[in-house]
Amino acid sequence: MGYGFHPSPKSLLANRRKTTTLLDADGKVLEENHPRTADDTIFLHGTLSTDIPLSFSMRGGAPFKNTPGMDWRIYGETGEIRLTGPGPFVQIGYPDMKAEVFDFQSNEVRTVELPRDEFEELDVPGRNVARVYKAFAEGKIVCSFEDAVERHRLIDQMYRENGIDV
Repeated sequence: MGYGFHPSPKSLLANRRKTTTLLDADGKVLEENHPRTADDTIFLHGTLSTDIPLSFSMRGGAPFKNTPGMDWRIYGETGEIRLTGPGPFVQIGYPDMKAEVFDFQSNEVRTVELPRDEFEELDVPGRNVARVYKAFAEGKIVCSFEDAVERHRLIDQMYRENGIDV
């Protein structure tokens, strides 16, 4: 993909919710207060190799009441794009995901119709997998080995910066 950082980004990883309740497929409680080891708060700030600044924040838990779980903004010289949805996985395409464009000159905000495809009828988790398999069948490379290595290096650097042994 070629969207690495330069110089190295700064990160903060933290586990703010130390336990979770394990449920079975029917929602029955299997274990109260199961230790949680994954970080649920992530901050990443830096400049991409394309000289674009990036500020990323993600936290676990429920969103603030009556607000979207994800609020992604891309700020430009003539306007701003805002993408909202119930969760952080943009590639899946939640049914209530919304895209808006704010034109600074006209002071107008317009909603952009998001594209739909033949996988909209699938459950949300299966949509992305179906799209990847379709692209693979068409001979397209969705994520190369080099892309994966670049992401793993970033994650490794974030862990090391935060004193987590990898």
